[in-house]
Amino acid sequence: MTFTPTYQSYTNNTAYTSCTSSGNTVVSGTSSKSYQGTSASSCLSPLLVSPGSEVIHWNTGDSSTFTCNATVTQIGALTVITRTGTITSGMFAGATATHVTTAEPLNTPECLTPPGVTSREAIDELTITEL
Repeated sequence: MTFTPTYQSYTNNTAYTSCTSSGNTVVSGTSSKSYQGTSASSCLSPLLVSPGSEVIHWNTGDSSTFTCNATVTQIGALTVITRTGTITSGMFAGATATHVTTAEPLNTPECLTPPGVTSREAIDELTITEL
């Protein structure tokens, strides 16, 4: 991504580590979701997010499908994406969940020339509240 608006596609790979859970042996999980932009974006435009779902694969061999809405907030140079919704199938089905992603600031000099910003690191926190 550069300063020139273009349609973007990206992949979000998440590793959940240091999980704590009551009543089962979940200690870690992973998920990967690909997105295709619905409008042009650049280093100057806000990140666009839409409702969606992700499948989380747990260390136990089980999985959970998290269906959610999302909002994006800029806090200084940090981008915070908050997804709220429900575990719709698999382990923890019926529970509510919140997934907060805090992305590092853009490396602005990378925005100046192609290919531009090609990746960003982030911290993810997933909270599942069972009924």
